[in-house]
Amino acid sequence: MTPRTFSLPRRRFNTAMLLLPLGAGLTSMAGAAAKALSASSTPGLNGEDVPTTWDLTDLFATDSAWNEEAEALKELIPSLASGDVGLDNAATLLATLNRHDAITLRIMRLQVYAVLKSSEDIRVADDAQRASHSYALAAQLKEGMAWRDRAILDLGRQRVLAMIAEDGGLEVYRYPLMSIFRRASHMLDAKGEAMLASAQAVLAAPQRTRQTLLSSDIEFPEIELPKGKLRLDLEGYGTAMNTAARADRARAYDLFATTLHRYERTLGDILGAKVSGNAFLSKARGYPSSLAASLDATNTPRTVYDTLLHEVKARIPLHHRYLEVKRQLLGVDRLALWDMNAPATSLDREWSLAQARDTTLRAIAPLGPEYAGEFAANTLKRWADTLPRKGKREGGFVVGQAYAHPYVLLNYRGNFDSLSTYAHEWGHAMHSWLARAQPHPLFDFPTFIAEVPSKLNELLLLEHLSANADTRQEKLFYLDRLCEQYRGTLFIQSLFADFELAINTAADEGAPPSGPQMSEIYGKLLAEYYGPEIQMHRYSNVMWARVLHFFLDFYVFQYATCLTAATAMLDAIHRDGEPARQRYLGMLRAGNSDDAYKLIAGAGIDLATPEPYRRALDRFERAVVELESLA
Repeated sequence: MTPRTFSLPRRRFNTAMLLLPLGAGLTSMAGAAAKALSASSTPGLNGEDVPTTWDLTDLFATDSAWNEEAEALKELIPSLASGDVGLDNAATLLATLNRHDAITLRIMRLQVYAVLKSSEDIRVADDAQRASHSYALAAQLKEGMAWRDRAILDLGRQRVLAMIAEDGGLEVYRYPLMSIFRRASHMLDAKGEAMLASAQAVLAAPQRTRQTLLSSDIEFPEIELPKGKLRLDLEGYGTAMNTAARADRARAYDLFATTLHRYERTLGDILGAKVSGNAFLSKARGYPSSLAASLDATNTPRTVYDTLLHEVKARIPLHHRYLEVKRQLLGVDRLALWDMNAPATSLDREWSLAQARDTTLRAIAPLGPEYAGEFAANTLKRWADTLPRKGKREGGFVVGQAYAHPYVLLNYRGNFDSLSTYAHEWGHAMHSWLARAQPHPLFDFPTFIAEVPSKLNELLLLEHLSANADTRQEKLFYLDRLCEQYRGTLFIQSLFADFELAINTAADEGAPPSGPQMSEIYGKLLAEYYGPEIQMHRYSNVMWARVLHFFLDFYVFQYATCLTAATAMLDAIHRDGEPARQRYLGMLRAGNSDDAYKLIAGAGIDLATPEPYRRALDRFERAVVELESLA
């Protein structure tokens, strides 16, 4: 969802981030909104028109229709409070769940419309108010349904199972209902749950404080670059690290790191408050650690996290080996941290939007004619807003929905990164499209599985482009992009996961680290993951402070596990053909009908074991060896 970078990956906007399923929380997305786009398209390679704008009338015909629906829901939501509603038999339980589900879908539609409109032009203030209104309704919905999980627990697991057996309509709710009972030992009584709910605003304060400090209060320096002055805030720093002139990168890194160092203690106190909040919640719910509490939300085994870190750290010399090749490609005596995002190879090639569609279609051929056929048909529909324009939200994202088709936002500029983002985001979109095989209560899927199809599409794209490269320089470029995919996603995300585990463990033990202590932890990890040959800055150890993902509760490790799963699945498809392909497509169609870890395991990839990580790391090594031969 954010602009492409190897250290801070995109996040997707899917219904799991908006919807309130059984036993889960509801997260709002901020944004303004914009006016509807008129239909537009670009000529395709085979005479078809490739649309460049989406059609939001599939959600609401007009803004007035949206307003009317919002008012209707405002009147309806108060009736969701338990009152005299009983769940004493199968019929009343089913009626209550169906009613909650239907109202949730209606609010979801409101929010999706607001998010998409806001992305068309973030400058339009009127629609910003509409988006805020939808978030307020979502908060009211959450409050109105807060009694439900506790009431279901009070029924007892055996009684609920008997109700499911009695009324087949409850079968679609079996998995979410059983998930509530799985977490029963960690739920409090009504008073305790109310207390924790009231603490959410306080627990969310550190992230808001960080945002205010970094966006408003810190005076970030400026640097003069060939294209003009650049303010070295978080976004500007990312831009500077991608510039070709090494002296400019070094100067930008120095200015940015020095600025963060001045606020090291304050930023440390903010992140320390966040991990202390994690420790509070985990203890309040009876978990042994903050990591255990986070993993339990999706029933992911702790061994997944530990095995990832163990296997990646065992192959750190491979990371060092690739960095030596990168040094040679850049032509520098000693590689530095400010060289990590610098382009080591280049490619003077562009793809039109139609060529991007055609190239991706060819690349995904190993997924079979059914998948490719649906991709070909869907990419000709008005589901995507594709081209950049003034005021439009940057980056790319997908909003998947159980009640309608997915929507895709891109800022397609014709370069390789745009092509890769096209394949990535349509991987998300196709996952959402196939998951519609499930009824709505089983549609949404968590991040632990969501990045698998997007990463698999990227791997297929690089495989296809590399196999059809016309020149040594072109093949070198694609190989380097593949290596950077593994370096950034496996090694750097694991470094982040290592750091996140360390600071949360300290908080769990009653001693949340200070800013300087966090820098000490981070500095040791930098030295371990990068090695002694990489030049550090005197304040490199404070660069943890730029990573928003540390406020998202053990989020980053999932990027590494998803790339691992994607690599293993691609290997299986090449090796086993149709059976492996059907296992993969079955996983996509399964939606959220089971734990994400189990769905991936059902496709033949057990992320709690070393094998898939070793396969991914072996694939990285093969790419490094090939890159060495061409460098």
